[in-house]
Amino acid sequence: MGNLTKDNKNKKINNNFIACIVLLMAAITISVVYWWFALNEKLEVNENTMGAIEGAIAFSVFLILPLLIWLITLLVKKQVFIYIKDENMNEQQRGVIFDDKIDIVTINKIVDEYLKNKKLCDTIKGFFLFYSAPLYKLEFASMPLILSGNDSYKLLNNNDINGDSVYMQFLIMIKKKLIFKYSLYVAEAYNFQHSKTELLKPDMLEVWKLYSALVNQKIIKNKKQDINSIIAFAYVAYRCAKMRFYDISKDSFDKYGIDFDEDNHTVIEKLYNNDCDSEVIKTVLWARYSSKRNFNDFVCESIDEIDELIKWDLNDLIEKQKIKQLSEGIQPKKQYSIYMIDLMSGKQFEEFITYLFNNLGYKATQTKLSGDQGIDVIAFKGQTKIAIQAKCYHKPVGNHAIMEAVAGARHYKADKVLVVTNNTFTKSAIELAESNGVILWDRTILKEKMEQV
Repeated sequence: MGNLTKDNKNKKINNNFIACIVLLMAAITISVVYWWFALNEKLEVNENTMGAIEGAIAFSVFLILPLLIWLITLLVKKQVFIYIKDENMNEQQRGVIFDDKIDIVTINKIVDEYLKNKKLCDTIKGFFLFYSAPLYKLEFASMPLILSGNDSYKLLNNNDINGDSVYMQFLIMIKKKLIFKYSLYVAEAYNFQHSKTELLKPDMLEVWKLYSALVNQKIIKNKKQDINSIIAFAYVAYRCAKMRFYDISKDSFDKYGIDFDEDNHTVIEKLYNNDCDSEVIKTVLWARYSSKRNFNDFVCESIDEIDELIKWDLNDLIEKQKIKQLSEGIQPKKQYSIYMIDLMSGKQFEEFITYLFNNLGYKATQTKLSGDQGIDVIAFKGQTKIAIQAKCYHKPVGNHAIMEAVAGARHYKADKVLVVTNNTFTKSAIELAESNGVILWDRTILKEKMEQV
């Protein structure tokens, strides 16, 4: 049972075990009373008493058997007692059942080894270039979690260790309420830790496949099914994923001339003035916040705090802008923003794309609304003819749009074919576009083009 010492740990009977015994005794008492009334003191088995006896047996089995199974389960799982530390253990750590398989001292050592393994870290960072980072899931997979008797997840902690390591500093910050708030992520984290790959969602399954490949190629020297190694890997993957977010966000600081040490309010204002939406602002602020803490912060908590800050700041900036325009007698000009684009119909989006290309130096016209052969706008620049398909979607654009654009471009005998969307493209659509020479403008590129006009 974990690394518990007799000096500062005591055991007490598990409340579940006590409840089970009490209910079992009550069930037996009720059954005895029922038998007495059912038989009415007629102990001889005959035709007259057989129905009463059968009813009494069925009632007793129905009442006692489930409780008996529960009692046996608690005994087999050795959950009769829970171990507590009398003086210094806080409320978060009380009542936790320790698991022999998880050793935080070992996890700390493995984490240190992994962080020094350049090839391992470079491979993980490369992985997150092509796969979305399931950060919320990874941070829970980084924690020692156990499944308690009442089917809820609890944090497994160990007091008999040195708290100076980066991994332990990460664990210390975890709040119990977050475990329950993000219970779905916690459940998948538990499956990841215990190698239950058949229960993993695609994003975490890809992370597991990466871990398995690294073990097979001996880049990771620990055993594939070793839970300590798995937790350590999840933690290092978590850090690498957050570093990747920081690298992307740092480009925003450089692009918009923002100093790394500027206060949050100034950063929000500068990003807002450069038409960055709230999600981009949130990512940039969180990435900086995380880097200042050596990527040992907790996403579930810090993102919520930053989200609230951005909400109030953006509202304040919008109010100031409105008051300034009104006080100076300036009628606000109608300008396109990415938010306005999101609210457009398909026809309005096609009109906007025509407007955009004309202002980018092309000669653009819309095709016929019916029979357009999958092409919405034709644009010329010199002798080059570009066939454009416009997709104003609320979800990533898939393969069908690429196939339509390729076929339509042939019909119009276009030199180039382009698909533009206010959203993103699926991985499959990107691969199909690359193999057919189709140019893709996603949300990011569209916003860049809008800034030019």
